[in-house]
Amino acid sequence: MGRVLNRPTFFWVPEFVINTVFGREMATETILSSQRVLPNKLMDYGYQFVDTDLEKTLRKQLSR
Repeated sequence: MGRVLNRPTFFWVPEFVINTVFGREMATETILSSQRVLPNKLMDYGYQFVDTDLEKTLRKQLSR
């Protein structure tokens, strides 16, 4: 969002803070790990998304 809006991202949080607040195990499993989630059921039924790239979609919406 910050990149699209050309504004600084205010809420950057260091990893050690997240580990301290949530505990190392929970932070590693849920917050700090990257997840690629695909809507397989929708795609199995042939659904096609209009936009597949979040940054491009946000830029397009802002230019309207």
